[in-house]
Amino acid sequence: MVCGAGFLVSLDRLWPVADLPTSTDARALEGMALEHQSAVGQDLGGWSEESQLVVDEPALSWLERTRSRRETQDLLSELPVYLHEIQFKKAGNPGAVTFWIHPSQGLVGWNRATEDDEPGARLDSTSARLAVLAAVRAHIGQDLSGWELRRREVRHLDSRDDQTFVFQRAAAPGSDVEEQMTVWLAGASVREVRPSVVVPPAWIRQGRRRQFLEQFVQAMAFTIFASMGVAAFLYKLVSVRRGLVGFKIPAIGAGLVVFCLGASRFLREPRLFELWDPLGPRWMSAARTLLQGAIGDLLPALMVFCFVAASDALDQEAPRHRGIALRNFLRLRWNSVGVGHASLRGFLLGWVAGGVLALATWGMSRVPGALVELQPRGFFFYGLNSSHPTLLLALFFFQISLVEELGYRHFAGNAILRLGLGRWAAACLPALVYGAVHCGESFLPPADPWWARIVPITLVGILWGWAFIRWDALTVVLSHWACDLFLFNRTRILSDDPWTRLSAVGCIAIPLLPAAVAIAWRAWERLRKRPDPEPWGEDSDLAGFDPGTEPVLATTPGPDDPTEESRA
Repeated sequence: MVCGAGFLVSLDRLWPVADLPTSTDARALEGMALEHQSAVGQDLGGWSEESQLVVDEPALSWLERTRSRRETQDLLSELPVYLHEIQFKKAGNPGAVTFWIHPSQGLVGWNRATEDDEPGARLDSTSARLAVLAAVRAHIGQDLSGWELRRREVRHLDSRDDQTFVFQRAAAPGSDVEEQMTVWLAGASVREVRPSVVVPPAWIRQGRRRQFLEQFVQAMAFTIFASMGVAAFLYKLVSVRRGLVGFKIPAIGAGLVVFCLGASRFLREPRLFELWDPLGPRWMSAARTLLQGAIGDLLPALMVFCFVAASDALDQEAPRHRGIALRNFLRLRWNSVGVGHASLRGFLLGWVAGGVLALATWGMSRVPGALVELQPRGFFFYGLNSSHPTLLLALFFFQISLVEELGYRHFAGNAILRLGLGRWAAACLPALVYGAVHCGESFLPPADPWWARIVPITLVGILWGWAFIRWDALTVVLSHWACDLFLFNRTRILSDDPWTRLSAVGCIAIPLLPAAVAIAWRAWERLRKRPDPEPWGEDSDLAGFDPGTEPVLATTPGPDDPTEESRA
């Protein structure tokens, strides 16, 4: 409870959120776009559409690192950093239409794809500039006559001339922040108006230079994790010959990974829509994307298969089996006491992990140059850009928890115990790799310096490692799942829509579902006056001990044994 309270009060420091309405209703966005369909010269009635939130990450990172948090928040309400992107397509029509809507300012740009053989006019520079100024003023309300024209390009086609104008201005008098407006004129029609923030090239080069060591460390850590998968595969082969490995439970785990990844990809509707070429069937494009993704999903599925099989073999050779509850969970035997206990323990342990993360991040934020970045970024968009965010987040982060915890804790922790290196080594060594693997994820606090974010994640990994040693594999899988669900529902909890907040809370509580099933089953059995074969207060799954930690059996002296006085 203390750790959870510390975690909750630290959320604004751990994952500060941009002060923008990022979860605008899709129908409202569609209505705003249709109000300006005359800008693209196309009646969009009967067209299909999808919307998603996009972010200009280089611009956001530069703003955060060159000015205060308050000033950055103020600029986000004016600059095109976070935008809602609404795309329209129609089967058989190659000309997709896209609108960009700022969360606070409304329409800020549009694009209509135009083929090179579409006929059009050939305007001189003066006429073309007047057409550009008129279109932008009419639909965006922006007067580009006060902007500086930085570049004009002309492209001569067989049936028309295309012209591109690039305008720039300071965001405020004397400010070093510059806005840019790129306008594309196809013949006499303005087909694209694209706003952006000018990021200094020197800053981008400096960032690229800083990333070399960060990317190298992350690549090394990923290599070690992949090597764990290879080691698990080899140990599985050896265990098969010794009759220690079954294939049913590993196959269920691998199948769950493939299902979760495929369903998550299917639920990202805007991404599937974006990849659809309207000259072909939409269902065929979606099926091709899902099938191609399934090929890549086979690697994490294979790793889970090997981790489960090898860990099960290690457990069978040891006096302590930490995979019993996991096996029951995968076989949907959720009425088991071990599964119910692991669900409750895992959820509560998630709060402890949050407290550890908050305290460690607070300590790392005292490092000179430390910065915690504004959100949403990265994986946050999985939930924001789906019409079924609760289901998508639950499935996607369950497979992540399964892959990582079965690898770092269930296999690596068991293997280190088997080698006789001790419990602390089993808890800490995998956690170091776990922390290094996440060093490239800037949405984890703190973003700067990059090495500082290794510390909080490593400490959380040690917590989960010790929890695995103290309890079992399912506890840490569900704890990891609960933490991820709380983190990536953060922006949904802050929504103005009460139903969105309620669904976010329900999503966070999903790891408690096995405990609810176990408790409800026992209540039903009591109503039917049936004896409970597994008393709720006992958990036989935790019996046993680790190699090298055999308990010393207490003995009482027999009648013929000498007493201490006689020995003295």
